[in-house]
Amino acid sequence: MRLITKLTLVLGIFTLMTSLALAHPGEVIQKVDYCSGFNKALLDCTGAAQITCGSVVDGTNVGAANVVEYYSCLSWGFAAGEVIYELTLDADYEVTIYLVPADNDDDLGLFLLNGCDEDQCLAGSDGYGDEEIVISLAANTTYYVVVDGYRADDEGDYSLSITCEAGPQPPVELQGAEDCNDGICLEPAVARVITGTTVGYANDYDVANAASSCTGYGQTEGPDVVYEVGLSDGATLVVDLERDGYWDQALYLVTDCLDMDSCVAGSDAGAVDHIEWTHFGPPMLYYLIVDGFGPTSEGTYTVTYTHDGLICDNPVATEKKSWGGVKALYR
Repeated sequence: MRLITKLTLVLGIFTLMTSLALAHPGEVIQKVDYCSGFNKALLDCTGAAQITCGSVVDGTNVGAANVVEYYSCLSWGFAAGEVIYELTLDADYEVTIYLVPADNDDDLGLFLLNGCDEDQCLAGSDGYGDEEIVISLAANTTYYVVVDGYRADDEGDYSLSITCEAGPQPPVELQGAEDCNDGICLEPAVARVITGTTVGYANDYDVANAASSCTGYGQTEGPDVVYEVGLSDGATLVVDLERDGYWDQALYLVTDCLDMDSCVAGSDAGAVDHIEWTHFGPPMLYYLIVDGFGPTSEGTYTVTYTHDGLICDNPVATEKKSWGGVKALYR
């Protein structure tokens, strides 16, 4: 009786595995949860190719090593070789990852992980034909996109694309003003965080000569907004400006709105701009300008600032001036 039972079990397993191996990808079959018997392993991420928003990659898993046979986000195993891509984002996005096999006979699976451990799988897609993952991802985090084959002979060419849509915009807190006549006061604070936008504002500030610019770059045609800062003798201002998404921003601290060469500190460094300035002498009113480079260089931003100076309504040594018509002087 035991011999018959064992023989029946062996034949049943053989029949199941044979049907899985021979099934055509066009057929709807049940993928069985048999991955619990696989040995777990770490992905080899050392040679992962870099991808980001907008990437379109033609690739193949033909000849790729089969290091990992199991992913925690799906309940069946993968017996072919896998290809790994490293995905990084500079802002929070809703990301669509789309995989198109060159041959629909190749049953390729698509996975997203936030580490090189198969248990760090965030999402997986493995039907037949094209595969898609849509997920919200955070900035400044490394993710791994993996293409793997279901059966040992599921190897072939494919196209992989990454598209990104900006997530919900952060609420605006302490929006900058249109020009220096109405600059919004940054009152003394420690590591205060504010948010704003240049979208919908005019281009009031132009730097004609990059050689004399405090950022090292000329700035043209981009919309800009203004904040005021009152500094007393020995007071220090520290500002970090971080853009949301992709747009080319810059930061200026000037003493005279009629003269951009009065800039005492500036930054045009990339995604994050940083300036520090210590004032010496009688109290003075400064203007902090968030600017865009080209006509389409606009967007939302976050400013983190610290200063131990004055409230802007206090008597100061300088006078606010209008920027009306001043741009022509710098063209």
